Amino acid sequence: IDRADVVIMVLEAGNGKVTAQDRKIAALIESSGRSCVIAANKCDLCPEEKAKALEAELKRSLPGLSFAPVAFISAKEKRNLDTLEQKIAIVANNLHTEITTGLLNRVLSNAFENTPPPVIKGVPLKLFYASLAGTRPPRVKLFVNKVESAAGNYLAFLKKRIRENFSLEGIPLDLEVSARPKKVERIRRSSTRKK
Repeated sequence: IDRADVVIMVLEAGNGKVTAQDRKIAALIESSGRSCVIAANKCDLCPEEKAKALEAELKRSLPGLSFAPVAFISAKEKRNLDTLEQKIAIVANNLHTEITTGLLNRVLSNAFENTPPPVIKGVPLKLFYASLAGTRPPRVKLFVNKVESAAGNYLAFLKKRIRENFSLEGIPLDLEVSARPKKVERIRRSSTRKK
């Protein structure tokens, strides 16, 4: 897993369930920070409505891999292998997606304006700015007024907004929340006093 650019997680679609072993492998992929495509094998044993239910089950049972596209394949009958190859190619291409700081800040500002964050302990979350702190996987650092005001569900919403605006299918995305550096606050205070 650690040497892969794109991990292909193969699981059995025929039984329509996510096994404990599937969860362990998914946890390894998630902790590695690698991009992923899920290949649900034995789709020839799985009717279409059961396949849709399995895809929903995957999103629910493997929330750490909810970013990963799913390809229903049959290795035995060589069915949908081209679909799997296409999904792998898309994810491999998405590894090179550039997230510019300006566009990232516009996307997040719009998200904050259109859907304000919940108020926690009387203090609303305020975003000062965001920057890309790492790649492979992309790590976005949010500088905010109060880290404790960053609700988990709101961070999930922000991740979704970032995914909608950048080509990140199959790519994990990390959000890191930090308080604005004190040095910036001191500089701003001293510049406003001089005026």
